[in-house]
Amino acid sequence: MHPLPTAVRPASRTSPPGFGLGLAPYELAALKNNAIFTNSRVVAVRQSSGRHLLRGEESGGAGPTVGHYVGYVPLDGYPFQVVQPVPALAPGAQHRRVFGTVLVRFEVFHYSANQLHTQISLHTVSASTNPTQHGPDTHVRRVLFEARFGEIAEDNTPAFLSPAGELLAVPSFLTEGFRQALNGSRCRTCRHRSHLEKVAPIVLPPGLLQTLRLPVAHPTPAEK
Repeated sequence: MHPLPTAVRPASRTSPPGFGLGLAPYELAALKNNAIFTNSRVVAVRQSSGRHLLRGEESGGAGPTVGHYVGYVPLDGYPFQVVQPVPALAPGAQHRRVFGTVLVRFEVFHYSANQLHTQISLHTVSASTNPTQHGPDTHVRRVLFEARFGEIAEDNTPAFLSPAGELLAVPSFLTEGFRQALNGSRCRTCRHRSHLEKVAPIVLPPGLLQTLRLPVAHPTPAEK
């Protein structure tokens, strides 16, 4: 069977652009019962200089019955501007904070041994056309891949079905980030600094890259 091609979806009009999977109340309750504390929201921030950045919090881990992990990888050409390790007060909680003009977010909710949901999204931020306004209009989300009720096979390969019952596969340029986020969602009493810090920056396919309006790249502080 051949996986369907994955197209970039427009930003959601029904939820703020920083939101992630949108887990059901019983799924959130299961995470609370397993002492897993994740924050999947990406937040647009404005520094005192007027510069706009996005902030993401890498967090999560696994309990006896469920796991949830949210992590971030930079887009090629758009390195993180700031990375702040967060010493763990408790396992399965916050691991680090990242800041940048472009973030690729990997989110995996894992349950019942080999079942899962996932969302992988690209987040960009730019200055508002109205200098007095700062909010969701400066932050745009593009969903690169999203699927629910998937299953992990014995060879550790995920399989998902579309709403129409067709086979879906994680796009090849996202598989390593997805694999590491999956590992995070299986990590019991997780205190790792990050499961995704060694994943190479995401390189988008040329056809996909041409459809996006990316902000001007900024050097990292070390490059200034």
